Amino acid sequence: MKVNVGIADSMFRMCLGLIIAVAGMITESYWGVFAFIPFISGAIGFSPLYWIFHINTTGKSWMK
Repeated sequence: MKVNVGIADSMFRMCLGLIIAVAGMITESYWGVFAFIPFISGAIGFSPLYWIFHINTTGKSWMK
């Protein structure tokens, strides 16, 4: 698994995950459960959707 999520994108994903989690707790809904998806992809630096669509936000070429 190669890193395909850049630093700015990673920080955005982690913040988005936290916002979704907090919103889910405030509204007492299960939508907060889905917060792990952007948070984990930002934390590990890999996005399966980016891999499928050949997107790379790291600034390095990983498609060889």
